[in-house]
Amino acid sequence: MKEVKKKIELKRQEKIEIMLKTTADKSLQEKRKKEINEHHIQMSVKLFKLALANQSNALSKLDEQHTAKLEEIKEKEKEYQQEAQNEYEAKLDALPQVVVELSESIITTKFTLEPGRPQDQGKDVVESKTNELPPTNGMMVNPPGSSTAEAEDSVEVLIAEL
Repeated sequence: MKEVKKKIELKRQEKIEIMLKTTADKSLQEKRKKEINEHHIQMSVKLFKLALANQSNALSKLDEQHTAKLEEIKEKEKEYQQEAQNEYEAKLDALPQVVVELSESIITTKFTLEPGRPQDQGKDVVESKTNELPPTNGMMVNPPGSSTAEAEDSVEVLIAEL
């Protein structure tokens, strides 16, 4: 904008110089100088208005582009949110089935009777727990040979293996 202003000013100066060289009459020189200055002002105003209009148009186009990009981003965000929600719901719906499958897999691998499998594998955990916690009064609640102790041991063995 400054460059345009300088060019306009240079043209005005050149016109005034040419007019002064060609015209000898002082009153005519003043009249023409006044006309040149008025013309310069009109041209400057016209150019500044044109530049302002161009700048305004560019700004409005930029605003439109910005609004369009913002809408596009919001649409993509909604799309991605929906995809994430659908994926979450699908995984959440499949979770009980996965738990059942994993539980069945663990139960079948841990509780199948295999020939040659040592009998005391599960007892290690139970025995270590009983060794860590001695009875508080020094007496055992169930003697080792009683049937309730054997039932509790088998349940504890199953729980320990899980």
